[in-house]
Amino acid sequence: MIALHAYDHDDTHGPLTIQTHVSEQNARFASGIYAGTAVITPRGPRQIAALRAGDLIETFDDGPQPITAIEGFNARILDMALPRALWPIGLAQGMLGNRRPVRLAPNQAVMLESDSAEQAFGDPFVMVPAATLLSLPCARLLSPSPFDKIYHIRFDTPQLIMTADAGVMLCEPKSLLHHWADTAPLGYTTLPLDYAQELLAQDIDCAGGIAPYLQKLTAQIAA
Repeated sequence: MIALHAYDHDDTHGPLTIQTHVSEQNARFASGIYAGTAVITPRGPRQIAALRAGDLIETFDDGPQPITAIEGFNARILDMALPRALWPIGLAQGMLGNRRPVRLAPNQAVMLESDSAEQAFGDPFVMVPAATLLSLPCARLLSPSPFDKIYHIRFDTPQLIMTADAGVMLCEPKSLLHHWADTAPLGYTTLPLDYAQELLAQDIDCAGGIAPYLQKLTAQIAA
């Protein structure tokens, strides 16, 4: 068993940072990319399940980069039920520029464009845990399925990859339970959940509410 900082959610307080003890197998579902996700490659969008080590993926900063390793994990082989803190997060179709419903692992780092982040850091693009999006009405926890499969893509260095649904996700250079070397760019650092929630709340307030915020965010993604 390992101790993992994960995110739970309740209807009153939203996503909460907790420390939960999970098996190493379950921890694999804390982050990663769910099957059914298509990522951008030099050959166009490709399903993550079709990718292999050596294949090229378009990255946000470094152009096409070869996959060092890719691992897939089936939920049906888990040694215990997936804790609620590790349940996938579902995004409704069209809410954030996605053309279909999207599933995200709660700890998976995703890119968010934030006016508040630009004021704080001088850069509007920040990496946040996907659980941050549970503050929005378009996101909800999904009951896990034994047919779920999640993939971990590795590169020689940390990379941001782009999905066919306009998302940008962080891929780490090592196995799930290892720490990064000091070579990771500062812009690839994932904000703590409470700080990410605060930035999102500030953006929503400045936009005049959730509805105008979502309209603005969708327009930014489409631009």
